[in-house]
Amino acid sequence: MNAKQTRFVQEYVVDLNATQAALRAGYSPKTAYSQGQRLLKDAEVASLIADKTQKTATRLELTAEMVLNGLMEIALHGEREANRVRSWELLGKHLALFADRLEVTQVPASDLVKQWVEALEADLQEKVES
Repeated sequence: MNAKQTRFVQEYVVDLNATQAALRAGYSPKTAYSQGQRLLKDAEVASLIADKTQKTATRLELTAEMVLNGLMEIALHGEREANRVRSWELLGKHLALFADRLEVTQVPASDLVKQWVEALEADLQEKVES
């Protein structure tokens, strides 16, 4: 990993903003957004970010229970309505109350699907036999 990438990791863990971290690490303002996104996908960079985040959490003795308790406190007694709403949203996400993606758990029992599955099985069988 080069010096800019290392600096990006150090800056990213400060505020978890990839664009700002890229700017502070010395990347061009024109490409900071795309560089930040690219760096977050890099396996070595992501591993170092995860390691630093875990070390910070350990050092602070931060637990999921503490975070959830804090969110509940804000949700119930926060002074600003926006903070209360956001806390409820985060608590709902933690409980998987909102679907950000579609999960298919059952395949419909239609003739077309059956034919498709049979064709895939036949194709797979041909590949195994050859």
